[in-house]
Formats: sequence, structure tokens, C-alpha cells
Amino acid sequence: QEAIDRCEAQGGGIIRINDGTHSPGKNLIIPPKTPIQFLGVNMTTTIIDFAGNFRFILAGENIYTTGTVSITSGTTVTGSSTAWLSSGLVAGDEIFLDSRWYKIAAITGDTTIIVQEGYGGSALSGATYRAGSIVRDVEFTELTIKGSTSTSGAIDADDVRNLLIEDVTFVQ
Repeated sequence: QEAIDRCEAQGGGIIRINDGTHSPGKNLIIPPKTPIQFLGVNMTTTIIDFAGNFRFILAGENIYTTGTVSITSGTTVTGSSTAWLSSGLVAGDEIFLDSRWYKIAAITGDTTIIVQEGYGGSALSGATYRAGSIVRDVEFTELTIKGSTSTSGAIDADDVRNLLIEDVTFVQ
């Protein structure tokens, strides 16, 4: 967790994990807005063994879902029964629309959000959404992750964008 916290303080980074078995005695929490790579040497020789009810937790923060949204195209999201100005949302947070996250460029009113990139999905009217500070750009490579008995799994991910799991073996 100390290495993860150092990455957060630096705005992201790479955590290189040497060969051997590494046994964290607690959950490892990945903070929002912090790109982190967990890079092992080899998926058969670099092992993270949770040995119990521990796991990686990737969870967005300050998630806001009140009301509904409408958008057809462009960058303006219109809310109904939303209070975005007092919700805690800020520019740089993200909003989940039609199976995709969009970065928030500005919140101009309780019912108006401007997204940074043009909306490319089907027209939405009265749709549910999620918005907040999300976990993004996390990579697990060349590892074996084992021993998590958590019912949420060894990697518990909610409100995450760009999660890459490559050359990773999961063992009960």
C-alpha cells in the first residue's frame, strides 16, 4: 500500500514487483485519478498471495446518481432532478453515459454538464447515469494473484475506466 500511496502523491507510476511471493496483510486500495501499473517479472514467478479475505480494491469516489440525463449528440448533458453544482462533482471527474465514461469539462448549472469529448452513443432521454471521481488507467501485467477468498474477487472494481489485465493468472 505504501508504494500505491507514493504513486498517488506523484500523480501515477509503475510498481515493479520482484520475483517471489508477496503476501499483503490487508486490502490494497487503488485511488481514483491515479494511473498505476503493477508490473511483475514473470506471471509464474511473481506472486501476490492474499492468503485470505483481502483483495485489490478499485472504487470511484463521490459517485453521484441523482436524477436522470438526456443527450443526443455534442457535448452538453442535460439533467432532470439533478443538483450538480452542489453534488461535489468537479471538472475532471467523469460521467458514465450509455456504457462509456466521458470526462467532465465543466459543470455550468444544476442541470448542465459539458463533457470534454463529443458524445457518440445513442440518444438518451430520462436515462440513468453515474458521475464522480473514478479509477482510471490501471494495469496488472506478468503476475499470479492468488489466495483471495473475498466474495468480491481478487480485483474488486467499481467505477473504473481503462483497466488492463494482461498475462495474469488467478488462483483460488
